[in-house]
Amino acid sequence: MSEICVIRERNSWNGDRTEKDILSQEIETAAHSSTSWIIIESRKFGDIVARWISTGNLLHKGAVISGLSSFAMTLIPYIPRKLNLLRDVCAGSMAAFSVSLVVLYQISWQYDPCSRYQIVTDPELLYDLPLQSVLTVSQPTVLRYRSDCYRQKLHNLIAIFVLVYYGIKLKNYLS
Repeated sequence: MSEICVIRERNSWNGDRTEKDILSQEIETAAHSSTSWIIIESRKFGDIVARWISTGNLLHKGAVISGLSSFAMTLIPYIPRKLNLLRDVCAGSMAAFSVSLVVLYQISWQYDPCSRYQIVTDPELLYDLPLQSVLTVSQPTVLRYRSDCYRQKLHNLIAIFVLVYYGIKLKNYLS
């Protein structure tokens, strides 16, 4: 596992391949080798990668929060009988939303090597990197490798739990 990979901005064309294709291949190679830090000098491409990672993070957080919220709604005590069905419908909807976000994450991000990287904006973390000696731009996009196995286990576990819980609840309601 190498420490730092700098993906430089390209100003020239390489045959039929565009700059985006070349940069995509470089970042994929660096991500597959689990490089500790990936520094993207191209502002435009760095923004695209940052949005992609942020979207995956949003799906993960949405799955976890909606799954936990749906379960927490069932723990609300002393609710009037008239509102029980409404509570169950809202909680079930949040559970379905959580499961659908997990499925979308699994389809789109599970095997993407960039899903194991987080965008770094903390100046203290960036201060320790030898950025000035290797960079040709002032504001690069910096990615840090972090294993996402616990994150995936968490949202998968929550999704399975709410799916089983509400499946049993729906079965009891219909019978």
